Amino acid sequence: MRKTTTRTFLVVANLSNSSQHFESSFVKKNEIISNDSFPDLLTDIEIQPWQAFALEIKNLD
Repeated sequence: MRKTTTRTFLVVANLSNSSQHFESSFVKKNEIISNDSFPDLLTDIEIQPWQAFALEIKNLD
């Protein structure tokens, strides 16, 4: 995760041959880059092998 004074970015990559479970309280604001589509609510998703994404998320105020 990277933050500026006004924006927050999340980068996640599954660099394995197995799917991985990802839980968070983040809400997607903008998709920067990904090799698949992801839901707006990132509360409970399964990241497939070699899947990655970079998103701008809503600020965590």
